[in-house]
Amino acid sequence: MRILVKDVMTSSEALEVLKLDDSGDGLGTPMIKFSDNTPPIVQNVLEKVSDFVDFKLHEESYWRVQHTPERGIWWHKDTGSHGHMAWCTYGVSVLLTDENGGRMKYRKDGIEEVVEGRERLGMYIHSSEEEHMVEAPDSGKTRSVLLFFI
Repeated sequence: MRILVKDVMTSSEALEVLKLDDSGDGLGTPMIKFSDNTPPIVQNVLEKVSDFVDFKLHEESYWRVQHTPERGIWWHKDTGSHGHMAWCTYGVSVLLTDENGGRMKYRKDGIEEVVEGRERLGMYIHSSEEEHMVEAPDSGKTRSVLLFFI
């Protein structure tokens, strides 16, 4: 199951989310569990997810800001490569910057499909059994997303 939702936040909200990454390491924030301290903009996006899929937060559910590594992100499922995230039912990705070459792909039965129509400020929701990857961004470019594992 996959859903593309356009314009889930404004440009200024995207900048606000990017400022949540104060790690300075270029990788993004660590995994941050949802709690009463979840920033309002992140909570607003989570509420928008509930407009499209039914879910319950697991005690391990988390969010993070991630900057796509220059090598991209290899094929995986959101349940984890060794089942360490078996609790995860949905992965959510909000594109905070342009893709800058870092296109998202899905694969099923050996057939790859590039996500079309993905735009900055859009949200992609997929069920955790969907195998996917992100290509490397263009050299010297940054591709950042807000991720949820719920």
